[in-house]
Amino acid sequence: MKSIIEKIRASEEALTVTKLAKTLSMSRRVLYEQVERGTLPAIRIGTNIRLDPKMVAEWLEARSIP
Repeated sequence: MKSIIEKIRASEEALTVTKLAKTLSMSRRVLYEQVERGTLPAIRIGTNIRLDPKMVAEWLEARSIP
């Protein structure tokens, strides 16, 4: 069975904050705050925010507890 990080990394499409929040069982607000602080890597296209699955997987791995 794949871990959440592996599932995110395998995604071939950019993620929305809503989709990532649902996947991680987190609030969108917390993720938007991380994006605004610059701690969660994101791509802003106009008013839309998209997340590169590979970058998100790396971000999560860096915060994983062994």
